[in-house]
Amino acid sequence: MSTEAAQSQPLSREQALPSCSAKRAADNGWIPDKMRAVVGSDQEMLDAHKARKSLQEQVKMLTDRNQYLASLVDKNNTDIHCFKNEKASLEDQLAKLRNKIDCANVDQGLREVAQEKVLEEMVSPEIYLFQFWLHYSNSVNK
Repeated sequence: MSTEAAQSQPLSREQALPSCSAKRAADNGWIPDKMRAVVGSDQEMLDAHKARKSLQEQVKMLTDRNQYLASLVDKNNTDIHCFKNEKASLEDQLAKLRNKIDCANVDQGLREVAQEKVLEEMVSPEIYLFQFWLHYSNSVNK
């Protein structure tokens, strides 16, 4: 049905009553409940209700934000605790490595001293013989 045909046909009884009463009400200055203008103390109550609802929404939003931030703080505290434990573990490992290096340095020093002693003992008879030969050859040549 086109809109022109719908407008030209008479309304049924059920359709006509609400239409007529709404038209009469509008003619008398009355607006149906959904569109009713609110005035005076009713307007103040409506404004207070809207303000309360807005504040409740803001409180909920801030509460949610606060919970989110608290969870971030908890996570950060957990991370900090883990990092402190990891740092302590790494420091322990570093101390052990330093001790090993110190022991290795001492061992190396002892090895070097021992090698020098062995070399001295190996070279000493030769040096002694050389010195003896020099001394003997000098005394014979005089």
